[in-house]
Amino acid sequence: GRLISSRQIECISPESITSGSIPLKISLNGVDFFSSPYATYIYYKDVVVESLQPSFGSYIGGTKVSLYGKNFVFSKDLQCRFGLVTVPATFHSSSEIACTSPRNIASFADVSVTNNGIDFSITRTSFEYRSP
Repeated sequence: GRLISSRQIECISPESITSGSIPLKISLNGVDFFSSPYATYIYYKDVVVESLQPSFGSYIGGTKVSLYGKNFVFSKDLQCRFGLVTVPATFHSSSEIACTSPRNIASFADVSVTNNGIDFSITRTSFEYRSP
């Protein structure tokens, strides 16, 4: 990792085969570690988008789309991405969320989901934009 300022550090998390929250321990010298009950890191399972309904809507946007899949998490950072445009998502369950399609001039947009605002699903699910 690297020290950015007296209040901020940057580091790369190691891979994990399990999901969940783990304590975060910080050291500036590799010997003395600091930890706090408020300093945790959360590993999420990979999000999988299996289908969406409806799979098409107006290029003007505004279509409420239900996405079905696995490992959706109730989070303030839960979002859908239509092509390059990210929109907030509404959590229904770990296998269903909803998003409103944004305006788009493309005929098709790949749709992906993030639980944390950073890591998006790798999917081949697409939304078709049509003339109203």
